[in-house]
Amino acid sequence: MNSTIIAALIGLGGVIITAFFTPGSVLLDILRPSPKLHNIKGAWLSFWGPDQSSKNKYSEDIIITSQKGLEIKGSAIQHNSPGKKWEMRGRYDGQFLQMYYYPSKESKNVDFLDYGCYFLKRMADGSFEGYSTGFGLDEGGLSESTTIDYHSLKRK
Repeated sequence: MNSTIIAALIGLGGVIITAFFTPGSVLLDILRPSPKLHNIKGAWLSFWGPDQSSKNKYSEDIIITSQKGLEIKGSAIQHNSPGKKWEMRGRYDGQFLQMYYYPSKESKNVDFLDYGCYFLKRMADGSFEGYSTGFGLDEGGLSESTTIDYHSLKRK
């Protein structure tokens, strides 16, 4: 082999090693075991309100149906909104729970617009606290608005 081919093969080997074994690479993720995360699958009761002192103003049931690695899936039904159901997707890294929600195709009321996201931190007792922001009808159901609320999740 001439020196050009040898140099090309060495360069190609370096590219392959770099692609597979640098942080964030696919092969490294496959070879490295996933950290054992706190299991959050199951039923949760969510309370919220405009601020921490009024966080029990509203409530909903959140069901986390799937937790694979960092990815979570679930649904939500508010106690004061019969006929509406939301799907939820997100990630949980053992400390922070991030979820986005949107109207479910399984909802009896298929025409409502209510989208948003949660950013919650796991507390020492296993509950979660944090904030949500969303877009939908205001409290009176009269006009569209953006909301920011304080949330608390506790296992049912």
